Amino acid sequence: LAAARALIPEVEIEILDRAAEIHDLEELAAQLLRISPSVAAMPPDSLVAEVGRTHRTGHRLGDVAGRERAILERTRLRLQNLGHSATVVIADDPETAQAIARWGGESLVIPPGEGRTALAELPLDALGLPEPELAFLQGLGLQFIREFAALPSASIATRMGAIGVAAHTMARGESHPRLITPWTEQRPMMLSQD
Repeated sequence: LAAARALIPEVEIEILDRAAEIHDLEELAAQLLRISPSVAAMPPDSLVAEVGRTHRTGHRLGDVAGRERAILERTRLRLQNLGHSATVVIADDPETAQAIARWGGESLVIPPGEGRTALAELPLDALGLPEPELAFLQGLGLQFIREFAALPSASIATRMGAIGVAAHTMARGESHPRLITPWTEQRPMMLSQD
């Protein structure tokens, strides 16, 4: 705090209320029901929505990419109208999208199967590894996800366990999309008409 005030004397301080932040994130997830019925909060600061990436018969690839870009812009504008600055990424799995949104800095659509390429130049920190595993990889001289992805899978399993295997699978673009539970509100539904 002292270092921050030395750099920016007018900095405003706010105490983090984790429970309130999670509640706010869940309330914000409800606003994305216009985009998808399957929406979930990914604390501390992310939302994920299933938008479906299946190639439908009769649709050209450009049509699918255009639809995904429209969903991206619609989501970004919805969040902006609610007072939030958001980076929106559409990818094959939520963890890849979250890493690219946090570390890539721009809203974009990652074409199906291109997660590995999109992650390649990001730093290892983007994988969200716990400190011991991150320090181990950095001790090996690795800095970027592409370097980690190039390591043999067998060596990752024996040296890093399940956490390392999951991160390595993501780095190689081989993650399996997880199912997102459809959002449900615990409060009773209320309707009114004037």
